[in-house]
Parts: sequence; C-alpha cells; structure tokens
Amino acid sequence: MGQGLGRKECEEVQRNYRLDEDELDAWVRVFQRYCRRRRSNEMDFDGFCKAFAESGESRANLQKIFAVFDWDKNGVISFNEFMFAVLVNSRVSSRVKLKFAFDMIDRDGNGEIDERELMDLVFRISSTKSMLMFDDETPISEELVHDTFRNMDTNGDGSISLDEFMEQVGRHGEWILKLLEIRHR
Repeated sequence: MGQGLGRKECEEVQRNYRLDEDELDAWVRVFQRYCRRRRSNEMDFDGFCKAFAESGESRANLQKIFAVFDWDKNGVISFNEFMFAVLVNSRVSSRVKLKFAFDMIDRDGNGEIDERELMDLVFRISSTKSMLMFDDETPISEELVHDTFRNMDTNGDGSISLDEFMEQVGRHGEWILKLLEIRHR
C-alpha cells in the first residue's frame, strides 16, 4: 500500500477519497512521478507544475493554486493535499470537503476563521479566476463577505468555529463553496 508514503497518510487518503487498493496504488505512482525524488512524500512547486501541465494554467496561476492547496504552508504538497487538489469535486464526502475548506481559509491555523481570513480567501482565489462573479451574476463584494461572516458567526464572538462553519456555510456561505469549487450535497 502506497510504497514510499507513510501507511497512516495512505490509509487516511484511501478512507477520505473512498479508493480501493488498486486506485490508491495508481494515485501514489502518479504523485511520486512528480515528486522531487522518486518514492518521496513531497511534491515541490516544479513537480506540481509538471503534474498540472495539461491544465492550461499559466505558471503564475499554478503558483497561486499551489499556495491554496499547500495547507500547512511548508512549500511542498503532501499526498493528501495533492489528492484533494485532484479530487476536490468528486469522491470526497461533504464533511471532508468542508473541513478542508475551513482549513484553507484558517490561514493562521488557530482553529477559527476571522473576517480578515475570509476576505483574504476572496483575494487569493480571485487572482486565479478571471472574475469574481458567478452564473447568477452575483458579485463578491466586501459587503457580501462582511454579511456572510456576521451571519456565520452565530455566537457573535468575532470568529467562525469549525462547527459554525459546518452548520452555516450552506445557508449563508454558498458563495464560498462556489469560489472553492466545492459541491456540497
């Protein structure tokens, strides 16, 4: 199972993405093909560019996308981070997608999202997309971010906990899911 990668990480990926043994092994081979060293468990930015070369994205946009999926901000993509980048819209359960979304927004890693972090999400993602407008022509504005934050902060403590995020994002933050291209339920 997952030669070259830690057993725990492989088991977590297999569970989160509902992969059978053969699929897991195939994805491990794909991942390792683009790692700095064969049988490594880290993909640097150059490897990420090679892995996503067919995407049509510019190197500058790939750098911004890389930064979004490098959740722990250590300058490399782990197997788990890579799998989320690849499979974000398909096999991942809603709960896992929302947890990953929460972690991407919580830049300082303190377990809460403040309004600045939510606003930062808009600017980080908008730089990889041509415009901040959806099919329904609803623009993302500072006012929308502020209102969303206020509505999702149900206890009024000035931050959004993981529980608040999980409970409220479908009601008050659907644009966040669209921005992250996450299909929820």
